[in-house]
Amino acid sequence: MSINKIQYKGYEIIVTDYSDCRNKEEMIETLLRSVKYIRSTPKMDLLHLTDMRGAHGSIEFMNEVKRWNKDLFTKKLAKSAIIGIDGLKSILLRAYNTVPSVTIPTVPFNSKEEALEYLSQKS
Repeated sequence: MSINKIQYKGYEIIVTDYSDCRNKEEMIETLLRSVKYIRSTPKMDLLHLTDMRGAHGSIEFMNEVKRWNKDLFTKKLAKSAIIGIDGLKSILLRAYNTVPSVTIPTVPFNSKEEALEYLSQKS
């Protein structure tokens, strides 16, 4: 349940960690903290990594993510990667990435290292 900024191969990456979230309310609370952080960052073309290992997906959480996608994420994010996607979370991510307003798809990876490599590659 944290939002951190890390350096990887000279790139600044924002990491939103949901791995300690126990329920959808904590996930939405973490999302809103991430939104606040991203909004307060003057930089555009941000790189974002989401850690969902051990977290539980929910329709309510995804609806909240979709709400912020149009108003913030498509304007501020250059690339988005995610780890810890399986089961229901995989279905929810596929549905999210097909929403017409999602211009920056969130790409799933099996490991943090793979996700960081993707984020650090030029588009």
